[in-house]
Amino acid sequence: MKHTLIAAASILAFAVSGSAFAQGTPAKNDMERTSTWQSDDERMMYENDRELYTPFFNDDWSEYRSDDEIRSAFDAMGTEQQDSIRASCQRAAQNRGSYGTVTTALCQVADVDNAWAAN
Repeated sequence: MKHTLIAAASILAFAVSGSAFAQGTPAKNDMERTSTWQSDDERMMYENDRELYTPFFNDDWSEYRSDDEIRSAFDAMGTEQQDSIRASCQRAAQNRGSYGTVTTALCQVADVDNAWAAN
């Protein structure tokens, strides 16, 4: 009987602690949950100016839009926004190993000084 009570108490304690742990785990935002970044530098490029880069991704940041959609969104931006993207791409071009295919594709559309031109 004593062992049964100890076992029941252990199971109850485990069940309660599991739900408490789940409640204490912070939720990830869409960008953290769905995107794979080559480096922290690349992730921070998008996180630091999320509004600027939102037109290039679907609503939950799980997919990059097509090249035509990227070109249209980029062309529809004001000069200041385009210049900001070009400046980010120039920084990325200086450290290409830290930036993955998403940034490469965006920068090829922005075509910063042909630094990202496909050869």
